[in-house]
Amino acid sequence: MSEKDIWLCDLTYTQQTVAADTIPMAIGCIAEYAEKRLKLTNKIPLFKYPEELIEHLERGPLPDVIGFSNYVWNMSLSYEIAMAIKAVKPEVVIVFGGPNYPITDAERFDFLSEMSKIDFYVVGEGEDTFTDLLEVLIENDCSVEKAQRAKISSVHHIDTDGVGFFPPKRNRIVDLDEIPSPYTSGRLDKFFDGKLMPLLQTNRGCPFSCTFCVEGDSYYTKIRKYSPDRVSLDIDYIGRSMDEIRSPNSRNDLFIADSN
Repeated sequence: MSEKDIWLCDLTYTQQTVAADTIPMAIGCIAEYAEKRLKLTNKIPLFKYPEELIEHLERGPLPDVIGFSNYVWNMSLSYEIAMAIKAVKPEVVIVFGGPNYPITDAERFDFLSEMSKIDFYVVGEGEDTFTDLLEVLIENDCSVEKAQRAKISSVHHIDTDGVGFFPPKRNRIVDLDEIPSPYTSGRLDKFFDGKLMPLLQTNRGCPFSCTFCVEGDSYYTKIRKYSPDRVSLDIDYIGRSMDEIRSPNSRNDLFIADSN
C-alpha cells in the first residue's frame, strides 16, 4: 500500500501567552504507535503552535490526512484551520479526537452535523483506533466514502446519505508498553523550547465514576500501567532535555497527567 502524508496537531492559542502549555505527548504516542504497527516510512510530523502549522500548510503540499486533538480550549482554533484546509483541498481527510465530544448519539449527530468538515471522529484511546482508520484510508487511497463503509470500531462519522454511525468504543490497550515512547525516540525534542512543560503518564484509567470527568465513564474504570522501567526511562530523558535548556526564564516543571 502506498504511503500517505499524515500530520497530527495538538494546537494552542499563542496570542498573549501559550494557553495550553504542555508538550504534545498524546499525539506523539499516536504517531509512534501508528508508524510501528503500519511500518510507515513517511514520518508523521507533530504541530503544537498554529503559526508553524499554517507556515507548513502555506508552503505545501497539503497532507492527505490531518488529525486534531479536541479539547474545550482548542476546538474552535482547530476547526477554523480544518475549514481553511477543506476550502483549498476538499479531499484532505480531517480527523478529530479527544474528550470534548458528546456522550449521546443524538448529541454526537448534532455535533458532527454542525462541524461538517470533520470526516471522522475517534473516540476513546486513540492509538489503535486511529491506526485502524489510517490503515483503511491508505488501502483505499484516502477515500472517505470507502473508509466510512468499513465501519471501524470507535470511529464516528455521518455518511454521504446523512446517516450517523456511532459504534461503541473498542477495547483499550492492556499493555501500555506496546506504545513506543515519543520521548526516548526523540520525536518530542523540538518541543523542549523553554515554553512548554513536559507531560508524563504513568498509568491510564480511573476506578471512580465522577460525572464531571470524561474518565468517569465505565470505559476507563480499569487502570492500565506503564512499566516502572518505561516510566524511569522517560523521566531520565525529560530531565536531561530540560537541563539542556535550563535558564532563569525557562520552564523547570513536569506535569504528571495520571487521572487518579
